[in-house]
Amino acid sequence: MRRRIILAAACGVIVLLTATAAAFAAATRDTSKVYSSTPGVTWMVKLRGTLPGTKVREMTFRGFANFKATHRLEWTDTVSGDKYSGVDLKGLVGLIDDANPATFNTSLATGGDGYMVRIIGLDGFSYDFKSSDVASAGILVADKALAAGTAKELALVLGTAKAVTGPPESARWSPTWPLKLAGDFVNASGKMRIGGISIIQLIPTPAPAQ
Repeated sequence: MRRRIILAAACGVIVLLTATAAAFAAATRDTSKVYSSTPGVTWMVKLRGTLPGTKVREMTFRGFANFKATHRLEWTDTVSGDKYSGVDLKGLVGLIDDANPATFNTSLATGGDGYMVRIIGLDGFSYDFKSSDVASAGILVADKALAAGTAKELALVLGTAKAVTGPPESARWSPTWPLKLAGDFVNASGKMRIGGISIIQLIPTPAPAQ
């Protein structure tokens, strides 16, 4: 029994060292433009409404696929030629912005100060959109991409590593999977292009600075 435990521990160390080596190897090259099918794993995005009358909901990958079947939106990056598909952020917000999940509450989003829609990624990056922009801009929450020059639409990549120069040198993980923001409005600023989306949250509009 003791010998089996020792052998199992040794195997575990080998697997860990292999994974670490792979991570360091990935950090030496920019693979952000590589598209590949995602492993057979499940995922969930959390929709959180923190305003009065809003709801909280968890959407699995199956729920997203079902929603996409009736709310499909596409966008082509004119620079790279890559084509993304998914759903309008507006539709996802509509699921939780009031008691009716079938509609987007335009009056709430565009009236008065509106609210903010915070998109949070797995890597900790986030961006707050004005609800009025969500109502009109056509912001794509993509789950699939068709790379330029290819014929098959695939899930977004699980994540890529890039070497970061300067002291201290480190590896930065840049996830796109399972969901990524895209579209003309988002493409205008790199700060808006949140990848690896895990949470979509409705929060109050901050008071103007005094």
